[in-house]
Amino acid sequence: AVEEVTGLDWNWFFNQWYYRGGHPTLKISYDHDDQKKEMTVNVRQVLSDSGKAYRLPLKAALIYDDSKEVADWVVDEKQQTFTYPYRNGVRPVFVPDQEHWLVGVIQEKKPLSDWLVQLVNSDDYINKRRAVSTAFVAQQDTMSQVIYRTALRDSLDGIRTHALNLMQGIPDKYNWQGSFRDEVSQLAVVDSSNRVRAAAFEVLGSWKVKTAKPDMLKALSDSSYMVAGAALEALRRIDKDTAYVLTKRILTEDPKAELESAAWSVVALKGNPEDIKLFAEKGPNVYGTRKISLANYLNLYNMNTKDLGSFEQGIALLVRLTNTESIKSYRLAVGSILFKTTFNYKEKRSVITDKEQLEDIDRRIAIAEKAEQQILSTEPDPENVKAYRAMRKGAY
Repeated sequence: AVEEVTGLDWNWFFNQWYYRGGHPTLKISYDHDDQKKEMTVNVRQVLSDSGKAYRLPLKAALIYDDSKEVADWVVDEKQQTFTYPYRNGVRPVFVPDQEHWLVGVIQEKKPLSDWLVQLVNSDDYINKRRAVSTAFVAQQDTMSQVIYRTALRDSLDGIRTHALNLMQGIPDKYNWQGSFRDEVSQLAVVDSSNRVRAAAFEVLGSWKVKTAKPDMLKALSDSSYMVAGAALEALRRIDKDTAYVLTKRILTEDPKAELESAAWSVVALKGNPEDIKLFAEKGPNVYGTRKISLANYLNLYNMNTKDLGSFEQGIALLVRLTNTESIKSYRLAVGSILFKTTFNYKEKRSVITDKEQLEDIDRRIAIAEKAEQQILSTEPDPENVKAYRAMRKGAY
């Protein structure tokens, strides 16, 4: 039908995308000749299992200062070069696959200054994101911070969020925290996007910025559960006792979404013996994916509580949550959490040498294994039973 409409032979298209396996990977490098005022784009196809070069009709962008033009860019050989002129003495910045048509991988070598130009002059998320991600792996380069500062002020909230998400994992080796602390604190309070504000609070928490505590406390009552949840998690990182006290109040107000998850996380990590009753009260009132989420936090509580009685109650509650679930896949998801608990304790036991700790772990394993048998004996679906038995052997 495509050939009939276009009058063209489309065998090449279906041969490489449908009948053959693999996908193309393009490795791209650049050379600049300032005398000739030309830039050369060197492209090498890293071939798939078929051993044949792909024919890739694409679009590329050429950025000259603040102007951009889009050109046809056909890659159809194992190695190719493309030459583009300077404009008014300005080197162009090349953006391959401007429209993101390629089902494959592009590996590019160009300086961070070019990535900055791409970030500023692109109007789509993917090209901007590639610039920010590239800067993340080059933190030792001062231009990397310039790109991040630009990204934090980008018009797309997805780019601001992506930059913040990556910043959580940045160590202070190159003084990123000192350089960006005030800016991130400001974003947490005033940004127009709830996603950005939440991501900013997550950064402040991971960096343990204690001066942001008043903003975290205020954000706990934010209209956005996403922001409030991120603020609570950040507060836990810098003042876990205050976070715990406030969480007990928050749970009485029936929180939702990210705030609910953050609240249960705080309680679970605290492992206070008396808090098992919170899980017991909540259990009969949650269904579906919320039940799975609660079961995960209950498992975290079981791993953190030092009180054996509370642990036993928590295990019994996991059994009830499993047996009262009518949907097969959800029941398996909840039940598998208990089997994972047993497996984790057995792994933990292999590295413990303290006699008292070993005795405690053995008691917990015995309690969990008894609960596993209860689940196996009441599970009506043979496929679930088979899956549980595999989990007992550590197959997840």
